[in-house]
Order: sequence, then structure tokens, then C-alpha cells
Amino acid sequence: MMKRTLYLNENTKGIHVVVDGPSLLIKRPYLADRRVPLGYIGRMLVFGNVLVDSNALITLAQNNIPVFLISKWNCDLSVSLSVQQIIERKSLKVLNIIQNKTKRNLFIKWLKEKRISLKNEILKQFKASNKDYFEVITFFMRLKRKEFKTVYKINKLLIWSLIIEELVKKDFNIHYGILNSRGPFGLVRDYFYVMQHEVVHMALQFSKQRLLKFLDRESYKQAILSFNDVYELVEKFEGKQSFLKGIIDAISYNIVNLMSKKYEG
Repeated sequence: MMKRTLYLNENTKGIHVVVDGPSLLIKRPYLADRRVPLGYIGRMLVFGNVLVDSNALITLAQNNIPVFLISKWNCDLSVSLSVQQIIERKSLKVLNIIQNKTKRNLFIKWLKEKRISLKNEILKQFKASNKDYFEVITFFMRLKRKEFKTVYKINKLLIWSLIIEELVKKDFNIHYGILNSRGPFGLVRDYFYVMQHEVVHMALQFSKQRLLKFLDRESYKQAILSFNDVYELVEKFEGKQSFLKGIIDAISYNIVNLMSKKYEG
């Protein structure tokens, strides 16, 4: 079963999220309560002023479900994640790749080649050269830098949440990076390094349809992104989940393949 994004926003006044057994219960004034089983949730995205019970946040963290909190006015983002990670045997084998110079170099070489391969696929879709592609990005950054960066950031965190979900499912420790071997979320950053151009691509696709309208918006009076804008981003992400999971599975397969081989360190 493919898990989905639970998207909550303050458009429904007085919304309140609590835990009720193996589910989240979403209470809405003058509307029937909505029950969402935890097993169906891949990530939760909260936009604006929504009351989420502390027990609900703890339960989500215990179930390795990231919660993204997005400010209505400036689209600042925060994420809530569990700090507890079970170090399984597979994670210890990842340490073996980190410590084996030959394996580590082979994996980093593969990551870079995969990143270039995915970027070339995007260029084919744009029917553009590498130069043209970056000129388009520069164009949108110059017109509305903050809005483009916000769309990019939301897409990035949605993909991060999918990477975390898949790594936990595969018993990898999310902090044991091979390319990014220092700092937290090292392995997540390794996967994202490959997928980064896809995030830019998603932001550009959204930009062509929606971002130009921000040229007429007085951002000091109105929110940078509306409820519907964020909902549309989530829907587009949901539509690409199978493709994105395919990339994640390819990276994981490469790691497992390296685990089983013997190289002089």
C-alpha cells in the first residue's frame, strides 16, 4: 500500500488533531470528525494555524511519520521527526561501506553518474540544453526568488519524507551517510543528492502554471502561497510517488549490492 500525505490547513477554522487508538482523529467544528489510520499516512503537512495535540505529534514520531509545519505568511518550514533510530544489521553493513575506501568510492561514483543520468532525462523533457535549463531557473529566481525557493523547499521536504519512509522500511539508519558521512540525515542527503534535479524540475513545472501570478501579489499583505497552492504541490508530489520510489529503490539496490561484495579496504 502506498502511503499518502495528510494535508491540514487553517482554512477550516477550529481544526483540532488528536490521537484515537491506531488513528488520528481530525475534529472540525460543525462537520463530522474524520478518522485517518496511522498506517495510511506517509507524512503530515500542516499549513497555517492548526491545533495538533502533543500526543499526536509524539505518536507520529514514534511511527516514523515526519510532520512538516509551514508558516502561512512567509512559508518558513520546520519538521518534526523521531530522534530514535534502531541500528539494524543492515545499517552496520552501511558502516562497512563507509569504512571501506574502495566500496565508498564506487558508491559515490555511481551516485554522481545516476544524478547526471536523471538530469539528462529532465533536459530531454524540456527539449533544452544544459545552458537553457539553468537560464530558465535563473529567470524564475530573478522574477520571484522567494516564491520559487519556497516551492522548491516544500518539494524537497516532501521527497525527504518519502526517502525517510523508505529507508526506515528497509532497516537503514537514516544518519549513516556514505557521500555525506558527517552530520545528521547523512543517508537521506545521499539519496537526495541523486534526486535534487527532480525537485528543481517539479518546482519549474509548478512555476510555469502558477508562479507568474505572484508578480501581481502584494506579498507583504498576502501569504506567499495559498492553501490551494500548497495542496496542488502535494497532489503533484503524490502523482510522482511511484517514479520517485523507483529512484530510491535503485539507490538502495546499489547499496545492498555493495554490501555483499568483498573489496580490499
